[in-house]
Amino acid sequence: MRLAVELYGTVIGELTGQPATYDFVPSSDGVDRFGANSSVLSVAVPLVAVSRKHQASRRRRNGDPAGRPGSPEAVS
Repeated sequence: MRLAVELYGTVIGELTGQPATYDFVPSSDGVDRFGANSSVLSVAVPLVAVSRKHQASRRRRNGDPAGRPGSPEAVS
């Protein structure tokens, strides 16, 4: 699965992977427009040139590592 994430007319990245294990992959266009480490999308999902794998659970459903839709941390 791949889904483009657009903000203010710029594709800032993609959501990739399966529903339970998706991850946000920032684009160079997003980093160029909004700056490295920008929190324009979210404090938990800063725009960085390279995503760190060990922080993937932080980018999923507010930290639920399994991405369980019924978890208390799930975003509605």
